[in-house]
Amino acid sequence: MEAGLLSLRFILLIAPAVGTLFVGSGIFYPEYTLSLLTLIAVAQLRIKSRLPAADAATLAETALIAWLSHTYGGLYPLCIFSTLFSLYVPTSTITSGIRLLLWNLLLPAALFFSVLPALSAVHIALFILYGAFAGLLLYLQQAAGQKRHTEILNDELRRKAYQLEEARKRTAEFARVIEDASQAEERNRISRDLHDDLGHQLIRTKMMAEAALLIMDKQPDKGIELLRGIRDQLTQSMDSLRSTVRRMKPRDEEMKSYSIHRFFQEASIQTGVEFTYEISGTPYPLYPSLEMVLYRNAQESVTNAVRHGGATAVHAHLHYDSKQLMLSVSNNGRIPDPKQTAERGLGLSGMEERAELLGGKLQLDYGERFTVSTWLPNYVNREEQR
Repeated sequence: MEAGLLSLRFILLIAPAVGTLFVGSGIFYPEYTLSLLTLIAVAQLRIKSRLPAADAATLAETALIAWLSHTYGGLYPLCIFSTLFSLYVPTSTITSGIRLLLWNLLLPAALFFSVLPALSAVHIALFILYGAFAGLLLYLQQAAGQKRHTEILNDELRRKAYQLEEARKRTAEFARVIEDASQAEERNRISRDLHDDLGHQLIRTKMMAEAALLIMDKQPDKGIELLRGIRDQLTQSMDSLRSTVRRMKPRDEEMKSYSIHRFFQEASIQTGVEFTYEISGTPYPLYPSLEMVLYRNAQESVTNAVRHGGATAVHAHLHYDSKQLMLSVSNNGRIPDPKQTAERGLGLSGMEERAELLGGKLQLDYGERFTVSTWLPNYVNREEQR
């Protein structure tokens, strides 16, 4: 039991007993003092006991208060409020339900029989006060329980948020590792092609050139024949090099599949909407995952602007920063209701999830023009810093 509650518990017990000394009569002080100390000891035992010993101590405390109220009268009946208070304090072994209801009925019943011979309006008022006090304690206990439940839920939400953030970081790191691994595998394949094909062809060409130098003076015909062979060998090497370069270079449609500038050009032709596009900062190479998120979010922003906002002009701005990059897409269409966009439909929620998956965020601006901004971290710069 907390110190403040413990103090209140014993104040409610001792104060009526002390007050009875001033309003009571015929009190034998040694016996009275001994009975008060006994009551305090039983109350202390009630605090330290566990079920079912706590129930026995509560029953003994109730019986002792009833006997003292019947014997001395005065303010002693008010001691029952201390016992009632002990049923609701946070560390009480009596929590709620049927047991708590039984004790709430037993306490006033014991008090009623203790004052029955001299029942008066004061005692009736005391019972009314008891009911009000019991109701107040019950309300406070329920409020405290709801508060604890809310705190538990908040802790669980924070834990889930931490787990989600860790999962997002692991996913972004996994995507980066996969991209690095794919690039490393492609570099290894190119290295093998150059070594196995072009490298061997160049070695043979070098050996043929050395042989031509040795026999050119004595056997010019064979030397000329070797030179023709060197020419043919160089032709094969050039063809092999072109083939390797073609395999290294992706197809045009793959290179342009996530080109934001190309997307705006095609969207302008298809929709008749006027598009403007600007780039600021110092451009740097992006991971494919970043390019994909920027492209998809730009695509969704333009679709919403034309379909839902009735826009006739769209402006896009891609800004490169050392730590992050930002793509904002604004339009001159109708500005949506912030309450509706706060609910995040499928389009906006998808944009937000794509950005957050890579450690970025989505920002909505309801100024003169409705603007959707996608912020993404610069993984290339982070990798260089490592």
